[in-house]
Order: sequence, then C-alpha cells, then structure tokens
Amino acid sequence: MLLLQEKSFVLNENAISHKYDLMVLLCQRSIPATHQNFKTKDNTMGTLPVLLKDPSIILVGGGKIALHKARILLKNRIDFSIIARQVCQELAELNIPCRKKLLEKNDLDHATIVIDATGNPDVATLILKKKEQQNILFNCVDRPELCDFYFSSLLNYGSLKIAVSTEGNSPTIGQVVRDEIAEIIPEEIEQLLEEKHRQRQQGVIDAAATREQCRKLFHTKRA
Repeated sequence: MLLLQEKSFVLNENAISHKYDLMVLLCQRSIPATHQNFKTKDNTMGTLPVLLKDPSIILVGGGKIALHKARILLKNRIDFSIIARQVCQELAELNIPCRKKLLEKNDLDHATIVIDATGNPDVATLILKKKEQQNILFNCVDRPELCDFYFSSLLNYGSLKIAVSTEGNSPTIGQVVRDEIAEIIPEEIEQLLEEKHRQRQQGVIDAAATREQCRKLFHTKRA
C-alpha cells in the first residue's frame, strides 16, 4: 500500500477497476484539484483509498536504498522493473527485470509509477520533466517535497490491509507503530475473513454475528 499525495493528478478511468493489483491512499493537502473533491479545511492531509489496476512501476537505482524499496514491493507481491547503471549483488539476486543503463525520458513512456532511489538530482529533474508530459506518480526517496505518494508500513492479513504512514516524516516511527498494532491483531482474523467472504458469495450476511466473532478473536488474543 502506498500513500499518495494529490497534486492535481488526473486518474485515467482505465486505471481503476473492480479487479485490483495495487492499493494506494489518495490524499491531498489544501490545494486545488481537478477531479477530486476531498481537500481539508486546514493544512492537514486527507486520505482516500484508490485501487490501481495493472500499474507499470519502474524503480530507478541499484544501490542499498533501491534494495530496500524493492523488498517492500516484493513483500506486497507488486510487479516492477529496475533501471540502473549498476546493481548491487543483493538486488541482483532478487531476479527482478532490470535494464542496466542511464535513465532516459523515453524509458518512462509507459510508466504509471516511478520510484527514484538514486539520490541523483539530475535523475529527479529528468523524471519531473517527464511528468509534465504524462501522468506519472513519483516517489523520490530523498526529496519528500517532490513525492506524489509515500510508502506506508503495511500489515497484511490476506484481504485485510492495515497501512501506517507518517507522510514521510519518520518511517522509523511508522514501523514501530505498525509493529505495536501487529501485537493486537489475532492471527485467526485472516481465516475469519475467508469464511465471511464465502458466506457473502452465498448471499449470507449477518453483521451482528460477524461483529461478535471478530470481537471474540480480539478478546481471546488479549487473554
């Protein structure tokens, strides 16, 4: 899950579907937007879940920071490719599709999301110029003010996703909060979700019973 900051980015209708591959949290500060209508009254960040179908993701860079981002994407079963002049051994061992070259603007022609893990201001400038020509969601690891979205600390329990974000201010705090939340989530929650999914498909929906079952799991966890 990614935390997406709205900067007048127009979502193509073809990018949104009932069959989803990637969830982002669409949000905006109190700035004008073209198609979204959820800005906050103050200068805080509002969020809205948006699911993108078949995003084309490019990770730029081949060092330790790129390795960290790659592991996050892989953990969440998100497909992506890499563009980098050189790739560290650990990243190479992940067997991710990679083009070993300098980044050029036409490399991004079909990109939906671009993650710059190079720390090179020239690379960031190139991507920003490309953004003027096409809709690209951009994450620059060392320039949060340039980011359209942030990586969140994610808990994954099957169809249950819990994301924690600090808007890029402190990933470490986000990780600590995530881990504290994980301590109170019962492992059986995933099995209960699967059971309720089957019941829903059969047209059986009992909110009161589901609520009671879920609460019982949490009470058992705390006991």
